[in-house]
Amino acid sequence: MNKKVGCINSRFDRILSAEQKVHISARWNEIYVEKLLSILETFSPKWQLSNIQLYPFYSQNCVFTCFSGMFGDAVIKVGYSPLENEYNCLHEFAGRGACEVFACDLAHHVILEQRITPGTTLLEVTNQDDRIDKFVSLFENLHVVPSADAAFPTIHEVMNRRLGYIRTREDCHFLSRVIDKAKNTLQSLCSKCTNQILLHGDLHHQNILLSQDQNYLIIDPIGYIGDPVFDVSRFIMLEFDDNLTSAPECEILEFISKVADRLHMASSLLIQCLFVDNVTWLSSDLQHGESLDDSQFIVDNIFVAERLLHSCAVSDSGLSK
Repeated sequence: MNKKVGCINSRFDRILSAEQKVHISARWNEIYVEKLLSILETFSPKWQLSNIQLYPFYSQNCVFTCFSGMFGDAVIKVGYSPLENEYNCLHEFAGRGACEVFACDLAHHVILEQRITPGTTLLEVTNQDDRIDKFVSLFENLHVVPSADAAFPTIHEVMNRRLGYIRTREDCHFLSRVIDKAKNTLQSLCSKCTNQILLHGDLHHQNILLSQDQNYLIIDPIGYIGDPVFDVSRFIMLEFDDNLTSAPECEILEFISKVADRLHMASSLLIQCLFVDNVTWLSSDLQHGESLDDSQFIVDNIFVAERLLHSCAVSDSGLSK
């Protein structure tokens, strides 16, 4: 292994700067840096890759832009953990407004995907109604009943598992009441919203990119099974920069009402999903090593979302149907 890495460094080490290696090691570990270099050595000749450059965003995986002599402009995604769900999800969404998958090696956690250029995000659309229109047009064409041989987790089991984890955190005992409310709200939602189709799981402005033909394409699905009502919260959140304290609550309610009207959904259901999604988001962040202090903005979101629940429950102003 060490001998192989030494060989890799002589050819590919320049692709990662010292600073990038530090960021990757801090986010994951040094072994992952070696894995990245090994993957590039293996798959560059296989897929005829050139002009490989790291996209400097340290989230769940590392992504490199590149040119493939076989496929053209592309991105190569190297997963720290398996990418099978994402690959299967993009395969299921083919022809429904999602980016194209060119090739993969799931055993090595590698996917080669279409690079979308210019790649500006839906955030760059300055008019809010236009942003909603573009989101809705993609949303309405995206979801599909998955193939019989495709296996995806259900949104219910994922959220339940996260709620179960947060209950075990001693530093979250002050949230016991909202955790109970989130669990009850989730059960109520799942009893009312019973469609079992494939969801993106992280459908927001930054995962919707403008292509050269002036159409928007969707990237980076997670892949859950559930009702489409659960696929709206992330769009609502990013409209307010993932910070529900950044705008007056009446403004957030107005935005939710606009989205609900366009999607022919009940605003009350979208608000319930928003509340549950923030509680489970906190759990996910804590489970992945974030401190409660680092996640305080999510705690603040939870209490705002809870107040929105109350506003919806006591008002007949047209925010629920």
